[in-house]
Amino acid sequence: MKRMDHSPKEDLENNFREIEFQCTMQCLSIIRFITDHMEGLPAAIIHQLMEITDIPLILVPILEEKPWIRLNKKGEQEKYEDNRWSVIQPHEQGRVTKLEA
Repeated sequence: MKRMDHSPKEDLENNFREIEFQCTMQCLSIIRFITDHMEGLPAAIIHQLMEITDIPLILVPILEEKPWIRLNKKGEQEKYEDNRWSVIQPHEQGRVTKLEA
């Protein structure tokens, strides 16, 4: 017989947090794509991103918090890259993740 470790409400909350995290990471990827191709954007959009919305200032707390790095239940550090979590190997400790770059 299968033992349930979580209640349905906890499972739903975990799913919500996972979906929210996935959406956030996709938004960061879109922002990165836009900034990589700014030379092709109209001046009005660049002005909106840099002066009105101030995207660089919005990104500072995210870079400080590093939500793409976490500790798993075993106490190992994991990184989020290519839409999945993987354990950071000792030789990768100082390496910057794609999202951070």
